[in-house]
Amino acid sequence: MPPASIAPRDMRYRGVTRCGSSGLATTWTGEKLGDVQFGTSFRSSFGDERVSIRVYAVNGKIYAGTFYKSAGDYARVKMLKEKGGR
Repeated sequence: MPPASIAPRDMRYRGVTRCGSSGLATTWTGEKLGDVQFGTSFRSSFGDERVSIRVYAVNGKIYAGTFYKSAGDYARVKMLKEKGGR
């Protein structure tokens, strides 16, 4: 996995750790990629539990996606578009 400073637009974070309503996104080796804010949880049509998340990455970007709670510590996120006009 590339360093967080050159993270691709789509990322799979391995190692999302939950502590209350916030958490931490890390690589599989334990390097910090960003802080995680958890949203509402829901059940998919497959029966597993998923939670919407936002990751405030160390590279200054914001990612949004899904934390697969029933699958362990795996999340799939995409980078949000930056607001223009300034």
